Amino acid sequence: MNALLKTSLLGLALVSTASMAELADFTGPEVGATLAVSNGKLKTSGKSLSDTSAGVALHGGYVMEATKDIAVLFGIDYNLSNVKSGTGESEDKEGRQKIYFKNPYSLSLGAGSLVNDNTLAYAKVSYESAKYSYGKTNFTLKGYGLGAGARYLLNKTTYVQAELKYTKYTKAAGKNIDDDTVSNTQFNIGLGMMFK
Repeated sequence: MNALLKTSLLGLALVSTASMAELADFTGPEVGATLAVSNGKLKTSGKSLSDTSAGVALHGGYVMEATKDIAVLFGIDYNLSNVKSGTGESEDKEGRQKIYFKNPYSLSLGAGSLVNDNTLAYAKVSYESAKYSYGKTNFTLKGYGLGAGARYLLNKTTYVQAELKYTKYTKAAGKNIDDDTVSNTQFNIGLGMMFK
């Protein structure tokens, strides 16, 4: 009876171990698509503008094990849509016009760790860039981003992800804009595929 009980417990332990994800299950090259809900903000000359918009973003990246507990995430993200950041009076057209951050993209570096059997939590920093567009005024924005999120394995090659990211643009047309506030707070939910 004791032998049967020991064998059963050993079998349960093996099945349980086999069903648990390992850090290595999240590693390798990956691609994905994300629904990005953004809240763009612009504050200058005492005025504060903001707007919310949604769009689709594409993701590519690579994840590698740094230690047995920590993964390093490299990523590039490109938003196919424009992020709205309010409406203002335009000098080159009558009436009011939308202000956009056009096609934002980012290059990111992050660190992640398993929090349960199938979930990887991570935090990241990123270089951010977008085109500012307001009537005939167009120039490049550059800055940084801070993000955190989690990935849940659906199977060995597919995961769903949720992420919150804050972007602060610190340069406009090559000049510092520390006195102004140009930012984007973004919630992403998406699907990714890993290549094993």
